[in-house]
Amino acid sequence: MKLWIGSQVAVSAVFVMFGAACADDGLLPNDDGGADGGDEVGTEEESEEEESTGSEEAGTSTEEESSTETSEGEEESEEESSSDDTSTEDEGESTSEEEGEEESTTGEPLPEGFCEDACTMFAQGGCLTEEACADHCAAESPGWSEALGEAFVTCVETNPLCFMTIDDCMLEELHPPGSAFDLALTGAGFGDYEGRTILAWHDSGPLDPFEGEAQIEAGAFALEWSEDFNGFGVMGPLVLYYVDVDDDGGCDPEVDLTGSQQLEWDGDFVTPRFALEVTPATNPAPFVCSFLP
Repeated sequence: MKLWIGSQVAVSAVFVMFGAACADDGLLPNDDGGADGGDEVGTEEESEEEESTGSEEAGTSTEEESSTETSEGEEESEEESSSDDTSTEDEGESTSEEEGEEESTTGEPLPEGFCEDACTMFAQGGCLTEEACADHCAAESPGWSEALGEAFVTCVETNPLCFMTIDDCMLEELHPPGSAFDLALTGAGFGDYEGRTILAWHDSGPLDPFEGEAQIEAGAFALEWSEDFNGFGVMGPLVLYYVDVDDDGGCDPEVDLTGSQQLEWDGDFVTPRFALEVTPATNPAPFVCSFLP
């Protein structure tokens, strides 16, 4: 009996020691029913890995979204920029076309072959040669309107052109005698005659006289007219003038400054203007005092 009890005690002691050893090695559950320290470490590592994986996925998603937004923004910006550029080009083309229309005042261009056709028939006994006609037409006709082309053809076919140029004839065709012309006589360098009066006039007959006077200020003067008078082709009217140096109201070639100048055509067939700027004459024209208006 004592032997059996001793054996039971020994067995119990072995189990107690084995349990203690297992508890020390972390192989038995803890009092809370969960894993002891070893299991807690494993769980924390798994949690960190999950969090890390989640962060990486979130970062990747954010980067993809950001990249998508940036790409979309760049595409929109490029579209807007392209639209703006197109709009600017369209506006530039429209402005250029409008300016071209405003600057084009000569009408439709002449038909191709105009010069060849115009220079085939000449006035009988005329002095214009076919070569001179073709050269002049080729150089001058670009930009001519139909009206200017008709004047050219009329001059070539009907005018001998022995005592006037083609331009003379065309001006007379486009602006017959009695047409209005803009005229101007201006002066500079008259400082020695400051405050004095200058009188200018044109006297080629009873049909087209004009005259005017002005005071010299800062060494300059300006006289302008818009008159109906008999044209002279490209050669403008002769203007006579004198500066009343002694301020006595009369023209004295021994005292007063006299001059005689031809106004010059500006080259415009449509709205021709004849003008000239003069300076104190180095060659006096005393005869003007004999032809006062």
